[in-house]
Amino acid sequence: MKVCEFCGTLCKDNDTQCASCGGSSFLNRCNNCGEDFKDAYCPKCGTKAGQKAHTCPRCGTKYFSPACPNCGYIRGQSTNNAYQPKTIPHLGWWIAGWILFFPIPLTIIIVRNQKLSKPMKIAILVALWAVILIIGAADTAKDMKKERQAQQAAQSTSQTVAYTQPTEED
Repeated sequence: MKVCEFCGTLCKDNDTQCASCGGSSFLNRCNNCGEDFKDAYCPKCGTKAGQKAHTCPRCGTKYFSPACPNCGYIRGQSTNNAYQPKTIPHLGWWIAGWILFFPIPLTIIIVRNQKLSKPMKIAILVALWAVILIIGAADTAKDMKKERQAQQAAQSTSQTVAYTQPTEED
């Protein structure tokens, strides 16, 4: 909206002359906060002159900010809020690398250690490999559980809601 500088009459954004007094000098009125200003942007809230409010498709709130202040909807983003787990590319290779390649240098160090007896070396190596395999198995089980939860969440959000059609009454 525009406000005539001479008489204070509200005018449309595309008017070139005031319908009341015929003046051609206008102030901009912010559609968000109602502040009158001369520049291109409102000094109070930063809204551009003449900017129209966005309507949130989720809750119907009118807003000027990038996101709806009522429900948090952001224009241009998918409305599907299903949990999307972050996946690591080639997770199997990462796990295999840690299980197979990381323990090898430790094994070599333990085997070459001359201060340890042979039974002690064997006990340490068995314990080390058992811990590494347990950690790898637990991590894989945790990832599988997260995937199952994500799939269940996606299925529950994708189910359609049944509704009844109105019937005609005589």
